[in-house]
Amino acid sequence: FGTGTQKLEEELGKIFPQARVIRMDQDSTSRKMAHDRIIASFSRGEYDILLGTQMVAKGHDIKNVTAVGIISADSALNLPDFRSAERTFSLLTQAAGRAGRGDKAGQVVIQTYNPEHYAIMASSSHNYEVFYRQEIEARKSLQYPPFSELLKLTVYSSDENQARSQAEQIVRQLGKELQHDRQTEIIGPFAAPIAKINNSYRVNILIKSKELTNIKSQIVALKLNSRSDVLLDIEPLNIL
Repeated sequence: FGTGTQKLEEELGKIFPQARVIRMDQDSTSRKMAHDRIIASFSRGEYDILLGTQMVAKGHDIKNVTAVGIISADSALNLPDFRSAERTFSLLTQAAGRAGRGDKAGQVVIQTYNPEHYAIMASSSHNYEVFYRQEIEARKSLQYPPFSELLKLTVYSSDENQARSQAEQIVRQLGKELQHDRQTEIIGPFAAPIAKINNSYRVNILIKSKELTNIKSQIVALKLNSRSDVLLDIEPLNIL
């Protein structure tokens, strides 16, 4: 667990010593068109097992694939993001859909530490309605989209303490301006799950509201939209 596709390739070699394995991950696809060449070789039957990261899950229609194994299906589920269950269901459903696309029946094996989770259970049976009913109730109880609108502010700095102090100042300013807005909640500041990118520390502030018009006005009034150390993301696809 957690040792990557190279380690998994070694394990497959022990279990299936006669199998021809090809790996598709960031290392093996660094060259131009490498991704297409790997898929083409596998489609022609030059390899028995295609091993890879999430990039193997989407969009491939290979008729002779009869089995799909999904390792560590909980990886996306454990991300600190309100869309983590949705992403898990989507990814697992897409990966499982690679098996049995031709005349032969397909089999899917999912390895998970949370087999009772509704996203795992619904994806194993391709049951979108079951997933939707439970997910929408969770979103409603916590007032996440589609029951609210979100705005994410990310404060950047090469100095970790500076990023934190600037984010705290922004929260104080917004909190003062929005103190009478009962429909708005300011969450944070908190270190981004990916806390440092390209030598810049990242601190997030999440604003959740029934309607963002007032918040947008306050952000313009405070000139946060023109600051080079602040990134604004309206209705963010993720909060990482």
